Amino acid sequence: MRKSIFARLNNWIIFTLMTIVVLTIVIASTVIVSFLRKEEVKRVDILVSALKFQQEVASPNLEVQALLLQIYSSNTTIPLIILDQDDQIIEHKNLPQDIGNDPIKIKALAKKMAKSYTPIEIEIVKGNKQIVYYDNSPLLNNLQYSPYILGFFILSYFGFSFWFFRTIKKTDEGYL
Repeated sequence: MRKSIFARLNNWIIFTLMTIVVLTIVIASTVIVSFLRKEEVKRVDILVSALKFQQEVASPNLEVQALLLQIYSSNTTIPLIILDQDDQIIEHKNLPQDIGNDPIKIKALAKKMAKSYTPIEIEIVKGNKQIVYYDNSPLLNNLQYSPYILGFFILSYFGFSFWFFRTIKKTDEGYL
């Protein structure tokens, strides 16, 4: 009789631990992806603010220029394309290697980026505009595989649960 109570308790402990692991993985991955997405949008907003300031101030002092350069160069992961209002390329950064310096591919990528995030317009003196296009960093894009990994763990969890309840049922039937 002691063995059966201990076996049942072990089965319930394993089942509870598996439930906690699956829920923790799902919650953690959702929180991480959401956090990274918000942080990247903040970084782009800061970069755009720096670009706006650079356009508005005719001749900033050396400290301000150094700060603007630091803000711009700190973006080492988020793909960024800046076009003027006539779709001429002003600047691009952190683009995939296959894009290179091909203006047609860069403009096509900018249109694709516009579908992911709303482009940000920068008003320049004399009514001209620059449009900033951006997309997720490679890290955030790689996290797109996390649902498959989660799916594997959840399917494994359901398989284990099926086995667990079947074992419990057999154990209960054996003692009747």
